[in-house]
Amino acid sequence: MVEIFEIGENDAKYFNTKIKEYPSAFIRVYMPGCHFCVRMESEWEKLLIQAKNINSDTFAIFNIHYGNLSNIDDKNITKSVLGFPTLLLTLPKNSIQIYNGERTSQSMLKFINDAIEPVINGCGKKMIKSKKMIKSKKMIKSKKMIKSKKIRRSKKMRKSKNNKI
Repeated sequence: MVEIFEIGENDAKYFNTKIKEYPSAFIRVYMPGCHFCVRMESEWEKLLIQAKNINSDTFAIFNIHYGNLSNIDDKNITKSVLGFPTLLLTLPKNSIQIYNGERTSQSMLKFINDAIEPVINGCGKKMIKSKKMIKSKKMIKSKKMIKSKKIRRSKKMRKSKNNKI
């Protein structure tokens, strides 16, 4: 079951201890009164309800008041906050992904599930084709296409030469 933490204005020490307990976390850094934070609030509440269905003891969600930023130990998190609200996903080995997608509960939940599924399943890496594999397949296809185009061109050239004679 996913743990959800509300980190108030003076709770940075609490956050610093709790974040160490969870290798993966989705973090929202907000500022009260911020127009964009207020607009996102209903979708954030929906996300919290839906996220309770994620079956993981190693994942948590944190809602952090911006007043804590100067006291957060993990500087990767504080450096990633460029505006409000900021949505971050922390992964094992101090990896951070900034969420820049739609501010809907469905989109955020999909982002979370896609990112933490490999961590929950214990494989540590996504079981998808690597960029190198995709590139090599594209290269092979493009070489085959070039070759086939050259063959087609040469056949056309031969035909046109035969017609001229």
